[in-house]
Amino acid sequence: MNKRLTAFHISGNTSIRKTEQKNLSHVHLKKEIHYFQRYIDTFRTERKPGFADEIREELSRSSMFAAFKRKIVSDDPELSVIFADALNK
Repeated sequence: MNKRLTAFHISGNTSIRKTEQKNLSHVHLKKEIHYFQRYIDTFRTERKPGFADEIREELSRSSMFAAFKRKIVSDDPELSVIFADALNK
């Protein structure tokens, strides 16, 4: 019985655990998107070498929250053309 209760709590099946996971995910998402937006802003203003590659890496499906990053780029007319290759992978 004790093992079942422990597994139940760890797996996120309690309302408190679900709320904790949701808040944690939200914090990570917000932070990750903030950093990604900074990459985009730096790319636009400075065109630093290597930033395009960094952005392509962030758009890869293995990147954390890639769907959100892909949406940001695909919604931008200029960026969607520049990074079309990364969006199509």
